[in-house]
Amino acid sequence: GRPAPALTLHPATVGQPIDNAIRLTLGRRGQAATATATDLRPGHWTATLHFAPEHMAPIPCGPLKLEALHNGAVLAHRYLLAAGLLPQRLRLSFTLPDNGSLHDVTLRLHTIGLVAGRLTAATLTRSTA
Repeated sequence: GRPAPALTLHPATVGQPIDNAIRLTLGRRGQAATATATDLRPGHWTATLHFAPEHMAPIPCGPLKLEALHNGAVLAHRYLLAAGLLPQRLRLSFTLPDNGSLHDVTLRLHTIGLVAGRLTAATLTRSTA
């Protein structure tokens, strides 16, 4: 697929901006980050969040939840369960309806506070199939 324009990550309740990234603070529970994409064409899309771990030694790592919202409703969601180091990428696929219009989608990342790391980028790719 071809990448859509780069998404701008915004820190949410428990996300801390640092350099060009958002830190997920260990022990804080809630929404960590959001990103909004506008004027997306109908079809199949994959959102990818890119992470950098903050610790080289394994630490407890609880679930993250990534949601794609369309018109205020959850279009798709995915839980990431990890033990130890935070994985490098979290992907979520979703489909936008072909109703003759373009769509706005918001990505939201939630944490229960058992993750330490930095969210470094968010990308969207549209499937051609």
